[in-house]
Amino acid sequence: MRMMKSQIWLPNESDYLILALVAVVTYVQTVFEAVPLMLATGPAGSGKSALGEFMANVSANGVVIGDASATTITRLMDVNRGLLVLDDIEKIHSKSSKSSQPQVDDLLQILKTSYKQRTAMRSITDVKSGEVNVLNFYGVKFMNNTQGIDEILGTRTITIHTRRAPAGVFKHIDSDPEDTMDLRQELHAWSMDFCKPLHLAYKQHSKKSRTEEITAPLRAIVDIANKAEWHDALDDLVARINVEQESTNSPESVVRESCVRLAKRGFTSVAVEQVIMEMSTLVPDNYMKEYTTDIPDVATG
Repeated sequence: MRMMKSQIWLPNESDYLILALVAVVTYVQTVFEAVPLMLATGPAGSGKSALGEFMANVSANGVVIGDASATTITRLMDVNRGLLVLDDIEKIHSKSSKSSQPQVDDLLQILKTSYKQRTAMRSITDVKSGEVNVLNFYGVKFMNNTQGIDEILGTRTITIHTRRAPAGVFKHIDSDPEDTMDLRQELHAWSMDFCKPLHLAYKQHSKKSRTEEITAPLRAIVDIANKAEWHDALDDLVARINVEQESTNSPESVVRESCVRLAKRGFTSVAVEQVIMEMSTLVPDNYMKEYTTDIPDVATG
């Protein structure tokens, strides 16, 4: 978390913890039945790519994929056994031709099922040799774009909102490659030592809903770290995910959740501006907007 804060500015303080926990998950993801997919979304120049590169540097087998075809990404998902960073996932759509669209659709379907071990395996027949290969797409994926993602894929995803840092608030400090390598070595050693305790802790957490499924690995790590207060940040994350999943059809739920969050922090009265600022931490800038000229219902309500 300290290393991340020196290089990336995020508007939500708790997101540093969430991202740090997800980085740890990549070292032990086979211990869990399901893992979260990650999405960084925000305006151009707000640090999405830099955040993806940072996550790749500190995670297990982190690989950043930029301008690549859907077929190449699919193959890399199978051979990679760590974190796969899909930089600017919108390019996959924008550069797809009519002939390659089936591959793009197939990639998106693979992404939707890759968060869960039971659904991440796929048998593919080689057209030339007729040989059947079983590919494994399971693992944490980190995606970034400016427009959000497919609604179904979003139910498996933890969204991190990025913004440009206010003037004078943040000073970037270049990372020391040796420090990054030392951290990776420590996490590798830690993951080998704590695989069994993590699995036992993981089994204690409910996984009835999809949100519980993707946050259970984070809760297991928090249990092992013996940081009870971190569960509060995960509770807030669950509430945020639920709002983001429900808010497509219910702008009122965003307003309601914002007021509840303010009340929990001790406010007995709030200004409209306060509610608006709280709402901005729950939903992206393009919430309920298909075009840049659209005005979302929340703003008019």
